Amino acid sequence: WAGYLVGRDPNSPEPQRPEPPKVGLYPTVPDALEGYLRGGDWPRRHALFAGMVGGRCADGRLLNRAEFAGRVEEKVAAFARVYLLYRLRHLGRLSLATLGRASSHLRGAAGEVTEIFVGLLEAGMSGSAGDGAPPDPDPRPAREPGAWARLLGLAAG
Repeated sequence: WAGYLVGRDPNSPEPQRPEPPKVGLYPTVPDALEGYLRGGDWPRRHALFAGMVGGRCADGRLLNRAEFAGRVEEKVAAFARVYLLYRLRHLGRLSLATLGRASSHLRGAAGEVTEIFVGLLEAGMSGSAGDGAPPDPDPRPAREPGAWARLLGLAAG
């Protein structure tokens, strides 16, 4: 997604497939990114990014915030499940008991990350990004592990 935002035609209202730069046009990566980083088109970039993830945007806000947040939360939760397995394995702490306890926090953590992400995305779309602190959601309580944990034999049911 980031590649589309960097490589897009800034004069077009819709994202397009980026074209590779001509050989020799940009001697270094910073040269290639200079226009992107110095451009003042950040609200539009935020809206285009939201649109690529399924958001419908108008006037600097998400029109389908709940649906969009649900979609993002599912993606964050899916990443968290895989990350938890790899992280515990890397630390040498992967066991059914540890995985079961830790998995009860995944859905809540995914919701908190989603609230922050969507809040910052909306602030960027409205042009107010950087004007204040990001959303600070209250920690969510632990829940029973979901179906994926039951498949692994981590929870009864």
